[in-house]
Amino acid sequence: MRFFFTLMVIALVITSGYALLPVSWPTYFYQTLLFLLLTTCGLFYYLLRSKKERPETFVQFYLLTLAVKMVAYAGFMIFVITRNRGEAPANVAFFMIVYCIFTATEVAFLYRKVSQ
Repeated sequence: MRFFFTLMVIALVITSGYALLPVSWPTYFYQTLLFLLLTTCGLFYYLLRSKKERPETFVQFYLLTLAVKMVAYAGFMIFVITRNRGEAPANVAFFMIVYCIFTATEVAFLYRKVSQ
């Protein structure tokens, strides 16, 4: 639950930051934020469950989730880019920034859970 709460706080900070900055919002701002939030939370809880049920295969499941994320995220970005080519750089940059922040948060929480 702390992980989800932390991601929600990060999402609110990102949204507030964009609201305060005099920059134009990416056209898929909310969709990207929601997509990354849901997939990161879903895969995080899947990994925690796999750690409890089969700890010996945790690394394989983690690598599998990385591959699944890359394919899903590539598909999402292809969709976003083809729907709005003019705003593609802003959408891709926003996606990469949020992806890095959420992934760093996920790794930090997973590290604490796995090392216990």
